[in-house]
Amino acid sequence: MTNKKLYIRADITDWHEEALNIELLPKNEDEIIEAIESGKHTAQIARCIIVSREVGEADKEILPENKLLIMVGAMQDISKKVRNKKIDVETANGQTWRIPAFLGHPNGNDDDVSYVSVDSQKAREWAANYLETIVIGHIRNRLATLYQNGGDVTESAKKLKMIINEMVAELTEPTSR
Repeated sequence: MTNKKLYIRADITDWHEEALNIELLPKNEDEIIEAIESGKHTAQIARCIIVSREVGEADKEILPENKLLIMVGAMQDISKKVRNKKIDVETANGQTWRIPAFLGHPNGNDDDVSYVSVDSQKAREWAANYLETIVIGHIRNRLATLYQNGGDVTESAKKLKMIINEMVAELTEPTSR
């Protein structure tokens, strides 16, 4: 074990120039939301927030400390690598579905492992939990958005049910309908 301290340094001069060029140095959450509403990309806003915090325009609390940001970025990169690992699943009707080889924790909970092989009992539990809780919330939110904007909620729900029924049939029925 060593007592030597390790540091990570990064030159963000280009981010600073970008923030100055687009005149975006968010000081608070409202300014972040305004940037989203103006159509700016999340990555661009993130760079500008980091610059704003580092040059003292925004409170330090506007974002987590850099150590945590680096950790989250590394975790995201690992997740991408895991998502790119695929396996083939043959359906009852003879089709082959290419699916991720690993399943992520449905709640992003870090009290447990992050990923499990899709060929495990834990994956079966996580898949059911995800479908029965998380997906339902996503569907609810999208239907509410559709409703809020005058869309045909009934027609969208009907199409979604049809698509789900077709997927279930492909997986479980020896011949396609």
